Amino acid sequence: MELTRTNGAPRDGPRASQRDELDELDDEHRVFDMDEAMTIIGFGPFQYQGIAVAGLLLSVDAMEMMLLSFLGPSVRCEFGISKEEEALLTTVVFIGAMLGAYVCGVLADRFGRRYCLKWLSTLTFILGFASAFAPDFSSLVVIRGVMGICLGGSSVGFSYLLELLPTKSRGRWGILIELFWTLGTMLEAGLAWIIFDTQQSPGAWRTLLIASSVPVLIAALCFLCNAVPQSPRFLATNGQVDAAYQVLCRAARRNGKTLPANGSLRDSHGSDSGHGGMGNPLQVFKILRVLFSRTFRVLTLFLWFIWFTNAFSYYGLVLMTTSLAVEHDTTTNSDEVELYCDPVTQSPFETSNAFVSVFVATAAELPGVLFAAYVVDTLGRKSSQSICFGGTCIALVAMFALPISSTTDTICLFFGRALIEAAFVLTYVYTPEVYPTTIRTTAFGLANAFSRVGGMVAPFIGQDLVERGDREMAIMIFAVFTGFAVLAAILLPVETKGVALADTPEDVDTRMGKIDPIMEDEDEQARRVRVESDYEREQDLTIT
Repeated sequence: MELTRTNGAPRDGPRASQRDELDELDDEHRVFDMDEAMTIIGFGPFQYQGIAVAGLLLSVDAMEMMLLSFLGPSVRCEFGISKEEEALLTTVVFIGAMLGAYVCGVLADRFGRRYCLKWLSTLTFILGFASAFAPDFSSLVVIRGVMGICLGGSSVGFSYLLELLPTKSRGRWGILIELFWTLGTMLEAGLAWIIFDTQQSPGAWRTLLIASSVPVLIAALCFLCNAVPQSPRFLATNGQVDAAYQVLCRAARRNGKTLPANGSLRDSHGSDSGHGGMGNPLQVFKILRVLFSRTFRVLTLFLWFIWFTNAFSYYGLVLMTTSLAVEHDTTTNSDEVELYCDPVTQSPFETSNAFVSVFVATAAELPGVLFAAYVVDTLGRKSSQSICFGGTCIALVAMFALPISSTTDTICLFFGRALIEAAFVLTYVYTPEVYPTTIRTTAFGLANAFSRVGGMVAPFIGQDLVERGDREMAIMIFAVFTGFAVLAAILLPVETKGVALADTPEDVDTRMGKIDPIMEDEDEQARRVRVESDYEREQDLTIT
């Protein structure tokens, strides 16, 4: 029986009575917490849009970082630079990224995630394209160094995505988004293989730079055309609750859900948060005092070491993959590897065998991400990170102990890169989850910035040391750091599996058990129960 309501006509039956009560509730002004609203919105096209944009930015970052392993040997051939200068070309990018990770995180907390990402993607394209036309080594170093500042802001895109996801979807999708990173590294390895193998003239690395700038152009156009919304969490924690609620209403409509037009968000804008707290890049000491305060001190110390080890080991293994591939591809009787340079094309790759080894080792990151996606919500963030670091350490020790051969190196690097990639993406998920919204991108950016110190050191171990014939020392250095990272992951003070994002430092304090939970008064408890029950009744009332 279909129940309809005419003007003033009564409706019969208990379900009609429930609908009358719900109509009365709809007339009331309802106030939602952010997590309540995100639960009602659910997961759908709104989140897929954020995943596409954030994933594209991750792919760009991955391509530019993977590019360094091909750019160094190529530039060394064309410009005749030394091994130290070759390592410097990689290091200067990480110096820029270290600065950019902090500055971009602060700017994103001050002006918003979308505004920051728009200009970062635009500048990354301009600089990436311009570096293909660098006339000499010095100008190339300057351009790539400035570009590193833009690449350092990639963590803003990841924080942006996590703020669009409901709690139950955050862990799995926070990992799966890293598939875009893996696809970016594989795409770059494939592009390098094709370009260096087919272009029979000098300057193949310049063609590779131009081709690598296309994806970031697409990302820039998405932001310049305002196809991406601002983060509602950012708006809410900066006092713009009405604007945040409008974004959530549009998101609900895109997902086929509804939020009441007369509703609103609870104001989570605190006196010590938002613009006045973390919005000035020059207030680094104030931000560091927060991160090393009683609430965050232990967390920050262990987390920064984990970030350092992730970047140091990951980029070290990436560079080592190419260095060892060139070593096995080049015939030499000396302990020190001499770089091969084709007399016609100025290519450092004698045959395509080097690209096969690089591509296979790079493809290992795909199962690594899938493994991380499986364990993140089953074992939790802490245990998963410790297992991945332990597996990386074992793969490196095996590489040290087994006889040297191209097959052995490829197999060990396959497992090592798979597991260090898994550890890296797990840390990427954990970090923005554990810090509150008021300082999320700033804290994430600083951790990312500190990791770039590891990236700065990595070329001198994974590239320079290997090319000098001391591969065993390089392997053991990476093994020791990943071994200590196992312990650091275990000692992290907070597990974020299945926990809603914190908005203030007090929320984190509560989760660590450092202060008693703030009890809601009776009116607040009644309001929360009423909102949840009303929503359940709306979903159950299907009148036919």
